[in-house]
Amino acid sequence: MRYFTLVFICIFFSCSTENSITDKPTPNNNANVAKSILDKDIDIDTAIKNGDLLMQKQVTVSKFDSEVYAHDSKLIIDKGIGYCAYYGNDLKSGEAEKGQSVRLSVFNIKNPSERKVFDVFKENFNYKTLVTDPNLPCYTPVLFLTDEGKIRILSKVYEKNVQKYYYRDFSPDTETFSDPQICKLAIANSKELVDFDIFNVKSHLKYLFGNDYQLKSDYMFATSEPIKIENGSMIGLTVGIFTADWKADQGTTILLKTFDFGKTFECSGAPDSRKIDPKYSSQCVEGAFSFITGNDMIMIGRNSLGGIVECYSHDGGETFNIPISLNEYCGFNARATKPNLMKIKGGYLTMWNINESFGDYTDRTILDVRYSKDENMCNSKLKIRIKNAFGCHYPSLFVYNEEYYLTYTTDSRRFNKKSTGEIVFVKLDL
Repeated sequence: MRYFTLVFICIFFSCSTENSITDKPTPNNNANVAKSILDKDIDIDTAIKNGDLLMQKQVTVSKFDSEVYAHDSKLIIDKGIGYCAYYGNDLKSGEAEKGQSVRLSVFNIKNPSERKVFDVFKENFNYKTLVTDPNLPCYTPVLFLTDEGKIRILSKVYEKNVQKYYYRDFSPDTETFSDPQICKLAIANSKELVDFDIFNVKSHLKYLFGNDYQLKSDYMFATSEPIKIENGSMIGLTVGIFTADWKADQGTTILLKTFDFGKTFECSGAPDSRKIDPKYSSQCVEGAFSFITGNDMIMIGRNSLGGIVECYSHDGGETFNIPISLNEYCGFNARATKPNLMKIKGGYLTMWNINESFGDYTDRTILDVRYSKDENMCNSKLKIRIKNAFGCHYPSLFVYNEEYYLTYTTDSRRFNKKSTGEIVFVKLDL
């Protein structure tokens, strides 16, 4: 997340007066006429200007009117309609508090302020196929677009005090949801599919790293964006512990493959975060990843004391080398928050927060967008710097009709640094 040059970039957002969420967008015949921002040298002042232009165009797509909390968005666009899943709360302003639900915002990308927001998974709710626990939050959604044109929303829920992943399908035509169904896992030490719950995930980690592999907590969160693989997709699942004492933080990102849009997953490999340099926490979580070529893969993740860490796999994600700190290795000033990585236009686009204060605030207030033609993160040059005193973090990027759209967490309208109050949407003119 950081630096730039001196050409005026007009980052525009198309706002129509149409209210229907089913209208299709008009193709942009002028796209890519100007030289791509990614191919320009950008200085810091211009990077900040680019970020300021984005903030002027962003539109809130979360519920907002009654919410006091909204976080961790995932974005999909199909037929000109945006689908943004996130978790929100009308009662409490902190993460994992009573009342936290997974929600789906549906909007025309030409007029995103006219959105509809649906509760998908709620605590203490009696669905036909699932009874969620009281006072335990629904969490970290994942989105897939099925072959039938349904939007599949996965969510972590608590059932009988056990963390599990369930899914529901949203039908755009009828604006209805299917009954929840539990996701299934293929783990290495079982001949049959098992429930996607924390115990089976940890069983696979013990298969990978040995029976002595122990975490001090049972938390799991699917925070990565799905990436395409042959006939399917791959996501990352964080398993670990997050504490007030960051030195004690632990965890890794295990890769999961799906060939049926999230109904079932095959568990693959994960970095062995216990081997990270002991001056950092034993953590490579919220990993974002991409294939380089063939089976070669790069992953960047969050590490509480190492900022952003990086590791490689040469066998498609079955094994990884030991993660290293990009803060130290490349001299970056990255903050320990969820990164984003996407392979676009023959190079690698990354987003992460940096350790700089903005106004009276010091936490997740500056988001850098970087780009390099090769996978060496040290060559990643700053293109956009978003500076927002009320937060800008946990980005989700989606490519639609060769154009780039972004959602992220902020609190830019509520003006209350104690809450994370909204999800915003904007087009990136890259």
